[in-house]
Amino acid sequence: DLTIIDEFRMMILPSVHFVFALLWVAVPLSAQPLSAQDPVLSPSKGTDVLLPSEEAAWWATLSIQEKGKLSQLFHAPWFVTLQEKEKIAYCYVAQKVYDLLNSGADSNPDDSYRGFAPLLLRTSFHSSGSYHHGSGSGGSNGGTIFNQAELDDDMNGCIQTATDEINSRLNNSAIVSLADAVIIAGVVALDSMGFPRMDLIRVQGGRVDLEKLAYTQSMASPDNDPMMHFVTMYNLTVSELVAVIGGGHNFGSAHGMCSGYQGQWTTDPLSWSDPETGVPEFFVDLLKDDWLWRKVCTYKNGTVSYMSMEDPFSSDIPAVVEDTTPPSTCKTELSEDPLNCEAQAMRGCNFADGVYNTSDSPCDVKLLKMRLRSDFFLKANPMTRPHAEAFATDPDLLAQEFGVAYRKLTHNGLDRCGLSGRGCDGNTKCITYTDTVTDRYLSSSCVSDVGYNYAADEDSDYGSWSLDHGASIAVLFLLAITSILSIFLTFKAVRKYAKAPPDVGKEYTEPSSGDREIS
Repeated sequence: DLTIIDEFRMMILPSVHFVFALLWVAVPLSAQPLSAQDPVLSPSKGTDVLLPSEEAAWWATLSIQEKGKLSQLFHAPWFVTLQEKEKIAYCYVAQKVYDLLNSGADSNPDDSYRGFAPLLLRTSFHSSGSYHHGSGSGGSNGGTIFNQAELDDDMNGCIQTATDEINSRLNNSAIVSLADAVIIAGVVALDSMGFPRMDLIRVQGGRVDLEKLAYTQSMASPDNDPMMHFVTMYNLTVSELVAVIGGGHNFGSAHGMCSGYQGQWTTDPLSWSDPETGVPEFFVDLLKDDWLWRKVCTYKNGTVSYMSMEDPFSSDIPAVVEDTTPPSTCKTELSEDPLNCEAQAMRGCNFADGVYNTSDSPCDVKLLKMRLRSDFFLKANPMTRPHAEAFATDPDLLAQEFGVAYRKLTHNGLDRCGLSGRGCDGNTKCITYTDTVTDRYLSSSCVSDVGYNYAADEDSDYGSWSLDHGASIAVLFLLAITSILSIFLTFKAVRKYAKAPPDVGKEYTEPSSGDREIS
């Protein structure tokens, strides 16, 4: 016998089950989260593959010292967790980068040096430059620098020369992603150019290649003060910011056809330190007072014109640096509009304004140095100048801060479960959400294989229910069985309840026929 309370519970139970079942089915249909099987998140590499015989044979030929040198390029706590074939694959990619740097291949004929190291380093910076600390989106993880839309960004001029080389030489790895290969290339480039603190920049792998994501207009303009942009966007300290800009500009040259700027930053673009003084040049030269400003214009045929201009930092820090000179005023005897015109500081030798071929520098390239406007903010801004002065006199401090900043910049975003090698534990899976219109990363979360969880980006209003569809089918089947059983029991209870007397608040016992009154 049941009380009316028991019967009421049995009547409500099927409704609760039914509503719950509807939610279980409706939520995943409306949220449509991206899982690891969706094409946008599918990594192009994996560990469930055999190591190519070429790589295995190559590894067998190396001495213990050679194996150790390559292995030391990688972050030891991560590297020791890899399978042997994975360790070999990562070392093989590093060796292929060394081979490129030693091959004599040249990234650009319009400069004073021959080699790929500065461009590989710049590419590692630019692959990481889309990171946004507030949302956890962007960065080197995802290999979005290989997406054509990102390569076509004005800020990434000539980067495709490096990505094409990496693609052709390193994309045949069965295990290492291109996203990892870019960072390995940057670290190997630094090693080849004599960076003294390689212990600070060891690579942790696990990045994946995403096919549909691209980040554009995400890097700071070289014309403006990078302070607020870099510090907040990349989660760097002021000291790290100054070091990573100045340290990076110890290498390579600017090319008019790539960025609009022209010339090299230091005497030896392929060395961390000045070969004569043994110290990095960038900050030592930056703090000198004999810089002259010129408007540099590049033309389709590769020629470059130089025009003297007023120093924009002569009186105060320019709040916003804007070039208001109309392109027509940059016309020369070439009688054509330039492809681009940029203002830059130059020192080292005097020369007349005019048009020069890129192969005929206006003076000795080893004497002529250049600086960007963003470089000048480092000595003009009172927040950054003390660090610039410290780095000019303490090369060990510069190497320390640059190493910390470079590794932080190139490894930002590796704590995301969906777009990194960290992943989730065995009882959960990573669900990653991207904007349905822009394909931009929104959030990622480790969720249980059975059940549901709400994952929301902490800095936005975006969020979606996450759910394992296989588990939902199984649970839905169980809910259907229990609902049918509950409905059956409810009908049985209702039939019994219909026989009850009006006083439903008391227990009812069916009287025997001998006890009934007959009227």
